[in-house]
Amino acid sequence: MEFGLFLMPIHPPNKPWQTVMREDMSTLIQADKLGFHEAWIGEHHTLMTEPIPAPDLFIAKGFGLTQNIRLGTGVVLLQLHHPIMLANRIAVLDHLGEGRLNFGVGTGGMSTEFELFNIDEESRHARAIEVLDIVLKIWGSTERFEYHGQFFDILAPKPRIDLGFSLHMKPFAYPYPPNAMAAGSPNSPTATYAGKHGWIVM
Repeated sequence: MEFGLFLMPIHPPNKPWQTVMREDMSTLIQADKLGFHEAWIGEHHTLMTEPIPAPDLFIAKGFGLTQNIRLGTGVVLLQLHHPIMLANRIAVLDHLGEGRLNFGVGTGGMSTEFELFNIDEESRHARAIEVLDIVLKIWGSTERFEYHGQFFDILAPKPRIDLGFSLHMKPFAYPYPPNAMAAGSPNSPTATYAGKHGWIVM
């Protein structure tokens, strides 16, 4: 049996940010020492009780302070991100972890976050799926990348390897880190989607 930790930091809203960071990082380090297999760190931008808006940065430091535990985004709120930036940041993070990264994603979030990023509630699921589709296709591409969807039109510059130009960043793990998808509702279509792709259902 393998044990995991969902580091959803339920902190009092008035707790100092440095205290939050120290406590959560200490929890990761202790979990690693105890032999936990994995830990997941969430992303929120308006939730003061779960206050980490950049789990990739937190995980990057965690990789340097742990030895064996796998660390995962639990989860990246897909619809809030531009897919090119997300693909590059997660690929870099996977290299920093040398294969210890889990890439957890979700289509949910707080209504205040959709408001903050001006994301239409009715289109958030479709937008999230499109972001993920683009990220995975960027990682798998070997030619000039092109994508035309409902929310994003992307045409990467023509690769010129001789001049050092290319959409080049790929993850450490091939073809990409283990994927996980959050699902919370009964008969969740998100869980069905994840299952069809062989991904971890969170």
